[in-house]
Amino acid sequence: MRSAEWNGGRPRIVVADAWLANAGDGAISIATERRLRRLAPGAAVLHAAYQGDLVGDLYPELDIVPPLAALARVTPEIPEMAGWDPASCERLLLDADYVLSQGGGFAMEHYDPWERLRAWELVVEHGIPIGFGPQSVGPFSRSRERAILGRVYGAAAVIALREPVSAAHVADLGAPRERVMVTADEGFTLFPLEPSPRRRRRSGIALVMSGHPWLRADGAAVRPLERLDALVELVRALLGIRGGRGVTLLSTQQGLGHLGRGLEDDSELAATVVARLPRRLARRVRLVEGYLPPLECARLIAGHRGLVSMRMHPAIFGLSSGVPSVLVSHAFKATGLFEMLGFGAALVDDPASAAGRLQALTAGPISEQFDLEAARERTAANDQVIERLLGAGAGHAPIPTP
Repeated sequence: MRSAEWNGGRPRIVVADAWLANAGDGAISIATERRLRRLAPGAAVLHAAYQGDLVGDLYPELDIVPPLAALARVTPEIPEMAGWDPASCERLLLDADYVLSQGGGFAMEHYDPWERLRAWELVVEHGIPIGFGPQSVGPFSRSRERAILGRVYGAAAVIALREPVSAAHVADLGAPRERVMVTADEGFTLFPLEPSPRRRRRSGIALVMSGHPWLRADGAAVRPLERLDALVELVRALLGIRGGRGVTLLSTQQGLGHLGRGLEDDSELAATVVARLPRRLARRVRLVEGYLPPLECARLIAGHRGLVSMRMHPAIFGLSSGVPSVLVSHAFKATGLFEMLGFGAALVDDPASAAGRLQALTAGPISEQFDLEAARERTAANDQVIERLLGAGAGHAPIPTP
């Protein structure tokens, strides 16, 4: 039985909520780790993450323990707890000086995130200072979740958000205005300030297809799989781009669907779409297999002359690497971020428009179309998230539960 223990560093910080099956969350975890190491070099940092038992070895920078909901005994029987001593896991949380819920897009009612919300509430009840990295937060209508979030946000040292729509949602939940910040996704910080100008080695088009529902700002869900024929036509259109030299299908969420854990696997969708193509076209499509950690995914995307993605983080990887990139999405957490950063030219809401938009973007250098430096400057404000959290004071006493 593995015991969960802190090393000798201080302060002790639990970074919570990464869903590592999605390498976009993994990118945020790596960026958060690097920021903490720069701002608090003597700290002990543990990442309480989902799927650490499956892919944790692919994240050597991170010290991974079971998810916060397991440490708090909200969900003590989840697979990530296999082989861990429950008592030591609970003690690990109680001995933490701070909890930082990392950036991401998991605070959405349609995900039914009660276990995460209840874990945050228990952190507050134990008197442990809690802060929120740049997240997207959807509208919540159910009274139970609204009550929890109202209490947690009311106690939080800082609440960072990735786009303005989320700021409106947390205000509706009672978050104190003075503790709310709108910054940007941590994924932008993983890349050098200047994308590589070496374009001659790039060939082919990278494509990320996903059936994951898009949540619009009004709370309505759009389901891409309802138009599977449109995805087939998207591949056809990308194969028809002059000088395209084939299409590579890959994703930040792939390779784990066969494990029986109910995890999304975009590679299964990709295989379904390719099977619908005529053989002469299917031969020009490459399927990347297996789980792709974030930096490997970014490296593969950087080797292409263009990218079309139905997920946000691959588009961030592409633009940050100087690759003309189109994001196909209705999701407010993606469209709101890109519009706020001035990246509206990269957005389309219909797969039928993606190939034409990509051809338009390839007409000139990325640096002339998107101000990546401004995006990185906005993410630099995430330093304040850490500073505000650590300024909340270590050493805690339980808060009585009403």
